[in-house]
Amino acid sequence: MIPYLILAIEDDDDRAFMTNLYMKYHLLLYKEILEITHNRWDTEDLMQSVLVKLIDRIDILRKLSEHQLIAYICKAARHTAFNHCRDDKSSFFVEVEPENTASQYNTEDFIIKKEQMANLLLVWDTLDENTKYLLSARYILNKSGKEIAEDLKIPPNNVRMAIVRAKRKALRAMKEREEKVDQTI
Repeated sequence: MIPYLILAIEDDDDRAFMTNLYMKYHLLLYKEILEITHNRWDTEDLMQSVLVKLIDRIDILRKLSEHQLIAYICKAARHTAFNHCRDDKSSFFVEVEPENTASQYNTEDFIIKKEQMANLLLVWDTLDENTKYLLSARYILNKSGKEIAEDLKIPPNNVRMAIVRAKRKALRAMKEREEKVDQTI
């Protein structure tokens, strides 16, 4: 089924070009996005975003060879998916439900995510208040860098690195706890 985005293109030649491109490469685009997001709902939404970007660049796409065209649309799909994952602030703390598929990868990914969440909860009380604040402000409360900077009275340019350090502390604490458990066994 051809998306409405393509059907809404006014120019007949452009619509035919994008219809052909979509029919030929929509599975490739879907695969590229799904490999990054691991979420079928997000992948469906991101497919639309990629199509919008490609429609805006029809003139460029027409000039590309077959190999260049494939590389271009794959790169557009990957960049869109990476940007989505980067902007999805809650992904560090949100539990992901497994997809209703037979895919072993989704099940393994779900199990690993659940285990990481459980480990984080076990070490949460051992983290210093600043680390807990940074992680919860960014990933639970979805505060912007500017809001966090105002709360901590630090320059806004320093917030990103402070959050990276907080994540590293949490991961280090989880690893240390895991090593202690392994030593007792």
